[in-house]
Amino acid sequence: MPQYIGLDIGGTKIEGILIDEKLKILKQIKIPTEAGKSRQQILSNIFAAVKQLQTMQVRGIGIGAPGFTDSSGRIQLTPNIPQFRNYKLKAALQRKLGRRIFLENDAHCFVLGEQKIGAARGLKNVVGLTLGTGVGGGAIVDGKILEGRNGGAAHFGHMIIDSNGERCYCGAKGDVESWCGGKSIERRYKQMSGKILTADKIFAAKDKAAAAIVRQYHQKLGIAVANLLNIFNPEAIVLGGSISAATDIPLLKREVAKNAQQPLIKELKIARSRLKSAAAIGAACLPIQ
Repeated sequence: MPQYIGLDIGGTKIEGILIDEKLKILKQIKIPTEAGKSRQQILSNIFAAVKQLQTMQVRGIGIGAPGFTDSSGRIQLTPNIPQFRNYKLKAALQRKLGRRIFLENDAHCFVLGEQKIGAARGLKNVVGLTLGTGVGGGAIVDGKILEGRNGGAAHFGHMIIDSNGERCYCGAKGDVESWCGGKSIERRYKQMSGKILTADKIFAAKDKAAAAIVRQYHQKLGIAVANLLNIFNPEAIVLGGSISAATDIPLLKREVAKNAQQPLIKELKIARSRLKSAAAIGAACLPIQ
């Protein structure tokens, strides 16, 4: 039976998965990315991950990479692995591995994985948001990944929701990431309280600064989700990433209802990711697609 490899390349780790054509998970691995080292070392780690998963039955390899990956396979923008900026990663991997590589944005892979075997299984119109250090996005429209002209569609984390916010690394001022990304949350909490906490601990804290930031997070995310609901009218919106577990879904729905079209609110389904390795699974599905 044909098998497929999927890799999710993050700033901290490379997560790999081997699946068969029925999407049964056969093997999973994790190895360090070593993003602070040279580009060649990171590539060596990617090759090592593929080697650990390689079998005689493998028919395709999919890669989920952070940032903006265009249709030619060049990573044009990637904040967590700057060594790959303006680098033709797809071509480099194909030369080394001797087979066709399918390269896609990691958040696009996340929503594909959830649509295949996760929280949105079997649905044809799905929006995904990855809420972690930053905010990523992806969409499945009529059963296919929304790519846009050059692979740059559905970067929902850089949608402007309040221009009074901070300036994001992408250049936008007041985008979703600058309000709801983990780094931004931690920075604002330090400014308000003078204390340093990670984003997940801020959501669990009981002080006034934490309460204000958590309330603001749900308000801003509610605006973003209302926009996505009004534009895409999806069957489901799936939330993933480290901050998604702390998101109060009923509160978020109330915030969405303040700005979304009311007929759409009635059928709104907001779900948390059901998969621990959604992006890697989605990447493995790319060759099957």
